[in-house]
Amino acid sequence: MRYGEDLPGRGFLKGAQAKLERETNISMDGHPGRELRMRVYGGAASLRLFLISGRLYQLAITLIDKKATSEEETIEKFFKSFKPATPSKSIALRR
Repeated sequence: MRYGEDLPGRGFLKGAQAKLERETNISMDGHPGRELRMRVYGGAASLRLFLISGRLYQLAITLIDKKATSEEETIEKFFKSFKPATPSKSIALRR
């Protein structure tokens, strides 16, 4: 299933009133993910979703009034600043 069609992707697109430009399979440190690039009013947005150790991680950036030449660089710099941490214990309550 494409993220643009499932709940996290659809909710983001709808909430941002965005037009999906592209959707790509990606990975971060071997963890599978998807990236959605979209146009929003006055700018661009990008959403990355990763499933890591049974948890869904969502990273998003929205750029308003940025020049197209610096847009890609800014988005990549933002996303590269994140690294997944391996949790030592589950944070869910168990009964």
